[in-house]
Amino acid sequence: CCFGKYIKFCILSFEEITNGLVKPSEDSANLKLFLVTADLIAPIIFNKGALEKQSLDEGWKQTQRFLEEMSSDLAINREKISGLSLSDAKATRIAINDELSQMFKSDRLNFAFNHNAHRFAVYSITDGVFNKSNETKLILRTYYSTEKLESDLQTALRNFVVPLSLSLFTLFGMCCVCYYYILVPLTKILSDVESNRRSTIGNSLVREITSLLDGYNELHQQLNSEIEKNSELLRLNKRFLADTVHQVRTPLTNILMNAELIKKFSTDRKIDKYIDMIDSSVNMLSVSYEDLAYINTGNSVEYRPSEVSLTDVLKRRIGFFSLIADMAHKSIVSSFDEDACVFINEIELERLIDNNISNGIKYADAYKPISIDVVRVGNSIVLNFSTSGLEIVEKVKVFDEGYREEHGKRGYGLGLSMVKTICAKNNVDYFVEYCEGQNIFVYTFNSQSQM
Repeated sequence: CCFGKYIKFCILSFEEITNGLVKPSEDSANLKLFLVTADLIAPIIFNKGALEKQSLDEGWKQTQRFLEEMSSDLAINREKISGLSLSDAKATRIAINDELSQMFKSDRLNFAFNHNAHRFAVYSITDGVFNKSNETKLILRTYYSTEKLESDLQTALRNFVVPLSLSLFTLFGMCCVCYYYILVPLTKILSDVESNRRSTIGNSLVREITSLLDGYNELHQQLNSEIEKNSELLRLNKRFLADTVHQVRTPLTNILMNAELIKKFSTDRKIDKYIDMIDSSVNMLSVSYEDLAYINTGNSVEYRPSEVSLTDVLKRRIGFFSLIADMAHKSIVSSFDEDACVFINEIELERLIDNNISNGIKYADAYKPISIDVVRVGNSIVLNFSTSGLEIVEKVKVFDEGYREEHGKRGYGLGLSMVKTICAKNNVDYFVEYCEGQNIFVYTFNSQSQM
């Protein structure tokens, strides 16, 4: 109750009420109980039982001190608590008990860590002991010192950071050693391997890397020595092939000419078939000779493309192979456009045609025709060679150098490998298909490879 400028607070002796159940302790300074009314906040002192009188100003100053401490301890509602402490109790009617009640959570508890004061503050609010209405409130404030906890945390942090720092420093040192003495030398050796050069990395602390380097350099030297030997052998082989091709041309020509003369002036018709067989064999040798000549000059002679009449070349090569086909009990049938022209070197076109016809004569079924067709498909010209026989199993590998089918004597090897090179050079698409008992070699001269 307020009388004039004084207010009385009846401070009860809790020693008498609790009959010794609540006793002061060494930590009693850290636990305080406050009585909150609509006007003021006053501490309840456990060991005093006398009535006290306080002026309104003194009571308000005590209230401000509590609110300032509460504002410092609690991070929440700090602005509102500070606003209460700065208000003028004489000029403004503020219900402190109601204001503080609204600041607490639903569980009527607030707590926070005050780093500057090194303490953990807990505030709880409840209704008055003797008055169950909202006129009076009790606030219990408890302080827990965090100095030891902070000290323990700092100690634990030091105990953790120092070993961690040492571990990271050691790991960094190991990474540097691995980088400079293992990774860098290995990278240098790998680069030298890719560049096919002798490797030098200086002194290495890793014995295994030194051994690897010595082994690589030894193998590199042996490999280069073998490469030099093989290059020399290849050079000699090319020279031998060139000399052989040159030496074969004249005997072949003489054989063909003399066979024609014998056939022309002989009166005994019985030997004509033998002369035809000689001509057929010599013509086959001539095809092989032309293949060898092309292969031998492929890297030294530039075979420039030009506009070529596919029709004329086909007629000429079919006429050349007619006798050979007759001797093999086969025939050549053709169907093509008289005006079919393509853009390719004529010698390379002959090699493509000759190899397909000769393969048909060698490997197709006897008494079955070899069909040659030329058709237009849009802007492209398609050349087909069809032969009866067992299906070619590996339709892609058949164009690889040295490949042989397993069917008896079937073997396409070097010839179709050369055809593959010619097609790639002149933008000619090629593939093999099997249809109605026939292997069909298809060559498509695209618009870029024809005029």
